[in-house]
Amino acid sequence: MDKTLKILHIDPKFDVIYCLIKKGAFIKSKVSLKTAVNLLKNEEFDLIISEPHHRAILDSRNTE
Repeated sequence: MDKTLKILHIDPKFDVIYCLIKKGAFIKSKVSLKTAVNLLKNEEFDLIISEPHHRAILDSRNTE
């Protein structure tokens, strides 16, 4: 089964990119910081990168 990977990237200026990666597709969307907070509350991400905090969080349940 093909899994969709969800990635949230916060750059140094707090601009946020929400990425979805699935076999044959790469979709990225710029979202507001407020929307990003709501996504973090309601979605599970495979990877979260926060450059302002110098942190990357990888969901270890999804590693193979």
